[in-house]
Order: sequence, then structure tokens, then C-alpha cells
Amino acid sequence: MIATASGPRVRSAAMPWTARVRFRRERAWLLMLLTRQMAVMLRAGVPLSAALASLGAQVGDETFAVLLRDLRRDVVSGLSLCGAMARRGHVFGVALVNVVRAGEESGQLPEMLDRASRLLEQEHDMRCKVAAALLYPAAILLVAMVAAAGMTQWVFPAFVASLGDGAALPWPTRLLTAATACAANPLTWLAALAATAAAAFRLSRELAAEGGRLRMEERLLRVPLVGDTVRKILLSRLCMHAATLVDCGLPLAQAMRLAADATGSEAVRHRVELLCRDLERGFTVRECIVPDPFFPPVTAMVIGVAEATGSYGRAMRTLSRLFEADADGRLRTAITLLEPAAIVAVGAVVGFILVAFFWPLLQLTTLS
Repeated sequence: MIATASGPRVRSAAMPWTARVRFRRERAWLLMLLTRQMAVMLRAGVPLSAALASLGAQVGDETFAVLLRDLRRDVVSGLSLCGAMARRGHVFGVALVNVVRAGEESGQLPEMLDRASRLLEQEHDMRCKVAAALLYPAAILLVAMVAAAGMTQWVFPAFVASLGDGAALPWPTRLLTAATACAANPLTWLAALAATAAAAFRLSRELAAEGGRLRMEERLLRVPLVGDTVRKILLSRLCMHAATLVDCGLPLAQAMRLAADATGSEAVRHRVELLCRDLERGFTVRECIVPDPFFPPVTAMVIGVAEATGSYGRAMRTLSRLFEADADGRLRTAITLLEPAAIVAVGAVVGFILVAFFWPLLQLTTLS
């Protein structure tokens, strides 16, 4: 039986909201800690309930400690670790739950927990790379926006007032004066808020409609540069989860479906479901992949070798590393392009503000 991600939520309502926010932010690191240390304890012969009790006493996050105590209570009451984790599938995820299930059924739970720890670490590293790629350009733009807002809202109006008649001002100064007055008008902010709310409502309606999220992801994947990078990240996660589940002994189609669920992408789920249906009709994996442009040509080549040798797990790990390296290279290229682009944008805004400041002064100097 396959464990699903359904079930009751963790009983953390009594926890402060700050603790719950911190838990969500540190979830990946805490799960890596749980799987790694539990594997060590089980390998050393510590009973499962005692291992959970020890981890619950050691962990510093109170929300995660409550989660571990709930897991231990379910295990002591006779539920398997997989079953207890499946009841909290929103925390552990489909892939981790089924890796634990395979470990319990095969009697190799410590080894499977080790693999799960490496899987979580790889996924965490990929997310950190994506966040790092966006951090520096976002910081530059934020500082520039704060500086420009301060200059235009407080310094520039006093400067213009000291010049006298606005009609005699040069066009950059008049344009910046009009923009400053517009930004200071409450109606501007109300209109912007209304437009944002309308756009958010329309987006939520589209996502809630049948197939809406799939259509939205398809549009994202067609965006130049960004779409290809996102596609490689999703494929890396798909292959990474599929390799672990295949190594656990799950059939290929089943492992692919669970791995697609673990990516959280409707576009990946849709394509994997079509692939699995073709597999169930008797086609080979390579024959299913070749016509789909979502999968790069190297996918069919590596899978073709796996079909000849039967080593699907190794092939999936190879593809995961290839896609991860490709996505990493694209992210580095994006950082290389975004940094000068952000600097140029900031320079253009600051330069325009300086021109608006100094052009009137030069006119006054010339007239005098």
C-alpha cells in the first residue's frame, strides 16, 4: 500500500505563530537532522520509540518537538513509522513517506533513512542556490528604491520650492516634480491597491479553475531563460526523487508518479501521468520521452541505456546531476547578467534624479 500525503495536521495550534513560522522556514534542515540521526540510532540498535523520544528531547524547535512526540505516541500505539508520518504528510512529503515505507517493508530502514537524508540535502541545496541567485540583485534594487524614495519625497520638494516658479524649470525637473506629487497623492496608492487586488483576484480565480495551475506553469515554462532554468530544476528534482524510490524497490511507473507529486509541479505531474499511461500500454520509457519536448534529448539517451541494463536508479541519479549542473550554470549566468542590469537600472534612476537636481542650478548659474 502506498502512503499518501493526506491525514490530520500536526497539533501545533497551541504554539506561538512565531514558532510555526520558524518551523516552516527550517523544515528542510530539521527533516535532514531527523532522518540522519534516526538512521544512526537505529543502526546502533536503539528502538524506534526510544530514538524518537531522544530526538524530541534534543531538538531545539518546540513545534518540531511536538511533532516528534506525536510520532512517538502513534508508534507506541502500534502504528508503523510510515503510517505515522503519512498522517502528517504535509510536513514530511510523499517521497519521504514512501522511502520510509520501503525501508520498513524491506527491513533496511536505517539505509533508507540515510538515502532520504541525502535526498533532502540535495533538494535543500538546490533551493538555496535559487534563493542566492535572486538575493544580490533584489538587495541592490531595494536599496536604490529606498534611496530614491527618500530623495524624491523629502529632499526634492524642498529643493523645488526654493527655486520658485515651476514653469521655468527644465523638463526632467518638471517630470520628477509631477512623479513626486503623484506618489504623494493618496488616490494613487488607492488605485494601485485596487489594481493589485483585482489582479490577485483574477489570478486566484484562474488558479482555482480546472487546469488553471497547469496553464499558469506552462506559460512560465515558455518564458525565455527563466522557463528553461525552471524546467531543469523540476527535472532534477523529479529524477532525484525517482532514483531514491526506484532503489527502494518500487515499480518504475509508481516511483515516477510519486516523484512527480514530490516536485509540487502540475506541469511535471501532467507529463509524468501521460508517460505512465503509455508505459502501462506497453511502450518503453524512451519511446514515451522522445516525442515530448519537455524532456531534453539527453534524457532519452540515458534512459535508453538504463532500459538495456535495468539500472533505472543509477540512470535517474545521473540525469539528476546533469540537470542540476545545467540549472546551476544557468543560475550563475543569470546572476552574471542580473548584477550589471541592476546596477545600470539603479544608475539610470539616480542619474535622472541628479539631472533633475542640477539642471536648474546650471540654468541659474548661467543667468547670473
